[in-house]
Amino acid sequence: MAPSLSTTHVLFCLPLDEAHCHLINRLRLLQIEHDQFITIAKDSAKTMLPLTIFSLSALVWHSYAAPIYPDLLRRAGEEPFVLPIPTDGPGPTFDATAARSATSAQIRSAASPDICFDVSDFHAGDLRFNLVPIALKPCDATVDGQKFDLITKGAHNNVEDGSRTLIVSSQQFTCVDRRSNKSDRTRPGLFACGGRAAGDGETTADQQYFFNPTTSPSSGIGFPLVRGAVNNGVGPGNQCLSLNSDGFLSNTPCTPPLFTPEQTWIVGADASTVPPPMISSISASATSDTQSQATGTSTQPQSVTSATTATATSASTAVPEKFELPAPNDGPGPTFDATATRAATGAQIRSAASPDLCFDVSDFRAGDFRFNLVPLALKKCDGSVDGQKFDLVTKGKHNNAADGSRTLLVSTQQFTCVDKRSNINDRTRPGLFACGGRAAGDGETTADQQYIFNSSASLAGGIGFPLARDAVNGGAGPGNHCLTLNTDGFVSNNPCSPPFLTPEQTWIIGGSSEAPSSPSEPATPTSPDTSTTTAPAATIATVTSLSTAAGKIISTAAPTSTLTAGAPENFVLPVPAEGPGPLFDATATRAATSAQIKSAASPDICFDVSDFRAGDFRFNLVPLALKKCDASIDGQKFDLITKDTGGRAVGDGETQSDEQFFLNSTASFSGGIGFPYVTNAVNGGVGPGNQCLTLNADDFVSNTPCAPPVFTPEQTWIVG
Repeated sequence: MAPSLSTTHVLFCLPLDEAHCHLINRLRLLQIEHDQFITIAKDSAKTMLPLTIFSLSALVWHSYAAPIYPDLLRRAGEEPFVLPIPTDGPGPTFDATAARSATSAQIRSAASPDICFDVSDFHAGDLRFNLVPIALKPCDATVDGQKFDLITKGAHNNVEDGSRTLIVSSQQFTCVDRRSNKSDRTRPGLFACGGRAAGDGETTADQQYFFNPTTSPSSGIGFPLVRGAVNNGVGPGNQCLSLNSDGFLSNTPCTPPLFTPEQTWIVGADASTVPPPMISSISASATSDTQSQATGTSTQPQSVTSATTATATSASTAVPEKFELPAPNDGPGPTFDATATRAATGAQIRSAASPDLCFDVSDFRAGDFRFNLVPLALKKCDGSVDGQKFDLVTKGKHNNAADGSRTLLVSTQQFTCVDKRSNINDRTRPGLFACGGRAAGDGETTADQQYIFNSSASLAGGIGFPLARDAVNGGAGPGNHCLTLNTDGFVSNNPCSPPFLTPEQTWIIGGSSEAPSSPSEPATPTSPDTSTTTAPAATIATVTSLSTAAGKIISTAAPTSTLTAGAPENFVLPVPAEGPGPLFDATATRAATSAQIKSAASPDICFDVSDFRAGDFRFNLVPLALKKCDASIDGQKFDLITKDTGGRAVGDGETQSDEQFFLNSTASFSGGIGFPYVTNAVNGGVGPGNQCLTLNADDFVSNTPCAPPVFTPEQTWIVG
């Protein structure tokens, strides 16, 4: 009698366990009909056995000749996921009771918007499909392994207020867990929600991430881990989900609400609404004025992105429609405040990240019938467009801050104020609204329209606009929100940490200083003239050095010739109007003298301050650029002073920690060192939560999070 089906399986499969697995997969791919095996098993004729042996042997041999690799199924189309039958416990199940802030949404990287979370390779996990690595793959909305739910309350998330979220695979019903990558248990992967392998767990902090339910996930958020969080997930010492260059997700140090582009994730938006980041470069032939506008700020990368530029809204070839104030049917309506104190009048507000983009409210018909709720757009700068002109009102009928510490941003054209939540298309974003906060114009002062303001700051050098509403620590440090350039061509309110602002949060104020006039009467602003003084033409001067007891003083001399195009201008110390001014300190202790500081990431790039005219009249605030190393350029030479004084604009200061960096005197300068800041240092400048000087893609130095003594190549500098 022919062997039964079970006997046949024992005969041909037991000696070849691996081949048996290949065989089963091959049978699936070839779609061999089930009834073939039934027929073979039931046939009792001995003459059929050789045929059975031949057929199965051929298949086994074929499996050895062309083994099935893990990617084979993907090439033929993603393998459908089938929930495993639980052997103990309930296994992963869909939570129908859960509150979700996103459902079946892709999670794409803000740093690389075509890269998404992907758990399609579920066979990389264990037998229960736990421990599946979180891969980062090209976004494809048809792939079920790229779909996730954000669950803010449910069977496995016991937080009632929505302040924590789970990230749940819509395909597999398992949760992103901080240490569940089967290949590397320090990295995130999928695990049964609740933290128990069989699916019978409740809530675990390993799967919870801090979440702000008022934010828009589609505009970019971070995922700070709840487990091991510091200060409830705010500030340094925390860990966040991060894009890693090896194609898998990592847990890396972060400082919420400040996130790097690699720690910022766009939930639910498609690629058409999230353009890839573009690196803004400044032409070598650009004027020093343009350079200072593009970079006149200290930067710290976050959420959304350092060096990311918005796609400019195409400028219409038609002339913008002329605005006419609507006749008020109740209340006074918007009016020009002739009593106001203004820090700027009729000025354009341009982005430091993309200096050709300006605030624009020309599309006033996008608002309501009173022309409230007009979206605050970002369009190509054009000095002739009235919708790009704004006043900074530091005191007036609708701004009761007597000390000038807060400003309104008032449309010179429409006499309405930038309000934090008055974009008619998205009420979480800024737009124009009647000053004072009441639609009919009869309001007084509202913090929704006030921005923290430093009256001594250089408007042309770039400032930020931290919101007064819900400001933390007077608008200084993390936890605040600032007006921010967004990639969709409109302004957003994003997390910020003043005075550290990203280029996208830095705005250059400048333009016409002519006072606007109201429809009924001309009005003269009460603030002093804020027009920009044009820098004198660059010249080469004869410079002589005099040695005195006080040190080395560089004397000024008459200019001898016009500056040759492309050559750095010779620096001449300005004559101090007050205080001693900058002097050479002959008493200082120096670890390096007249040394170039090169990037370890790009060794042909050096610190460069040759563009000293980009600073103020004292040549303070000169941007720290990164340019091609050239030992003949004096602007690339620096001293490392380990004992000295300083810190005041006029040169009469003593010691200022903002200018101090931790230094290991035994380190090899030529081998590369880091420069961690002393100000706000954590643990004496050691470990996560610190800030270091960092190479930035826009060709200027930034302050970014670091964890000394471990430095990235971009945070490592070769001195000498």
